[in-house]
Amino acid sequence: MAVVIVIAIGLAFAAGFTTATFNSRIGPTAPSSSSTSSTSAVSTLCTIPDEGGLVLRILNSSTGQPISSVPVQVQNLYPECPPNPHTTENLGVMTTDANGTIITGGLGEFYFGVNDSGYYSVDAGIKLGGTTCVTLEIPSGEVHIWYSGLYASTAC
Repeated sequence: MAVVIVIAIGLAFAAGFTTATFNSRIGPTAPSSSSTSSTSAVSTLCTIPDEGGLVLRILNSSTGQPISSVPVQVQNLYPECPPNPHTTENLGVMTTDANGTIITGGLGEFYFGVNDSGYYSVDAGIKLGGTTCVTLEIPSGEVHIWYSGLYASTAC
């Protein structure tokens, strides 16, 4: 079993993935190219596969045109880091750019709340080493989610 895990980790690194060390008290740290795991009396560290990107695009469902300057409340639910449970971080309000886009990245699940001609919520997970592409259409509320193997905001 241990040999299978070592081979899987080796293949992930060969594919270009790195790791991020996750401190359950403060969230992810900057990505590193080595795997680190340690414990201390103060906090528990564990290693989780490195982050991916997420692109949220808000469009007018009647015209298909991007909606700029839309405030979006963003929260991130970080993965479980045993023995600690999931950790939610409020990332505050972000505003869509001229293309109706918000670009974020990290680990875990993202929750977006949009209050524009009604309230809309979108939940989307990060594809590790790739980009999660999300489109929210207002006022229809239609949500489209797809994944790209590329880790770049231009992947969507």
